[in-house]
Amino acid sequence: MATLYATDAGHQDLFSVYFQGGTAPSAFAMRLVNDTVVGTDNWSDISANEIPSANGYTTGGVTINRDATASGWPTLALDSAEMMITGKKCTWTASGNFATPITAVTIVADKAVDQLILYANITAQQPLTGEVISWTPKYKLKKVC
Repeated sequence: MATLYATDAGHQDLFSVYFQGGTAPSAFAMRLVNDTVVGTDNWSDISANEIPSANGYTTGGVTINRDATASGWPTLALDSAEMMITGKKCTWTASGNFATPITAVTIVADKAVDQLILYANITAQQPLTGEVISWTPKYKLKKVC
């Protein structure tokens, strides 16, 4: 499983919501893209490279609710002395051959303007008919001390 990284905007939003009373997103979406994502990217920088709707994938991805249910971010726990949040497992089944390879998995916050907050660059995958793609987002907050 690839490492999930926070973007600059993701860090800023986390601090804004927690420390300054900013507006939390109502939900998130896991979206698949054909791009090499970097921490300074915004969704507007890579949105044109989202996998197109076809063959089992729908543009806009899979919704991950902002709640502690099976359709959201169900667990928050210590993992090797570091806080980790784990979201629901998102799954796509290829109903046809994907024409575009997937090179990154992204988590986008549902705000007035979609905000790229987490990403993982992966080894290119181009699913064929019947193949299942699934990914469970896990993000750790690293201790500095």
